[in-house]
Amino acid sequence: MNCFVFITVVIFASLHQVSTTLSDTFPLRTCHATSCSSNKVCIHNSNGRFCVCPLGKVGSECEFDDPCLNRGYCGDGYCISSDMGVPECICKPGYQGQYCTEDINECKHNPCPSNQRCYNTIGSFLCIRRRSHMVHPHPRNGTNYSQTFFFSVGLMCLFLCIIISLLTVCAKLNLVRSSRINDKVTPQVVTIA
Repeated sequence: MNCFVFITVVIFASLHQVSTTLSDTFPLRTCHATSCSSNKVCIHNSNGRFCVCPLGKVGSECEFDDPCLNRGYCGDGYCISSDMGVPECICKPGYQGQYCTEDINECKHNPCPSNQRCYNTIGSFLCIRRRSHMVHPHPRNGTNYSQTFFFSVGLMCLFLCIIISLLTVCAKLNLVRSSRINDKVTPQVVTIA
């Protein structure tokens, strides 16, 4: 078996196992149509029967269209629907406003030490020393570039180690296979007169 075919088979087998596990974990069967009110759908699983709204509907009787379907419009936030079908945006840190589109100016409250100057960025801020121009993000909200860099390098090293290990296994498999083929070939002696 070719080494790359072997790796592909392992990857697809893993994906199949995950999808099988998910379908086993969440087995859904529909119930009788009379189990729920006219707008709801009945779902039956190992925990019992449940009446739920179909996709795109909200409300106690599923009477409202879901305003958060397809993520709604919440800029840098998350849309949630009330039982009355009213959307509400929950903003990510660093954003505010009804639709989470306004950047909060964290520098307005002077979050940096006195020897550093605050620079507002989109969704965050940076503290920069006044004399040396070295970037020192605030540990609470600012981006820590050194941690991000080392995390990225670590992930890259892990990925390379996995690839090298797989290639080593493939090379060993090819050596074993080629040595078996060489053992089966018998040398022929030809006499020249």
